[in-house]
Amino acid sequence: MKNYVYKFDFFSGFYKDTLYKQIKAKDEKQAILQIVSFFNNCDEKNTSQYLNKELGSNWTPEKFWSDMDLKFASDEGTEAYTLIWVQETEFDLDRL
Repeated sequence: MKNYVYKFDFFSGFYKDTLYKQIKAKDEKQAILQIVSFFNNCDEKNTSQYLNKELGSNWTPEKFWSDMDLKFASDEGTEAYTLIWVQETEFDLDRL
């Protein structure tokens, strides 16, 4: 597993912030799947089906970045996220 750091904007009511979070994934595509699952508050299977519908069954990270709307909202509409970037890192933030 590799370490990936991602940057995103978070909005909730009157609160807005830019945040960074780390996840572990086998590759960038798996990292994107985990991130979108977190943003949409659903499991990876449903997220995979959603991304396959939006981008095609053999989507790539490049297609995700070029074709996908990077804004996500919770079902209630109380929280919103905008994904800025995902980057593999050699450094493990969990070991700080």
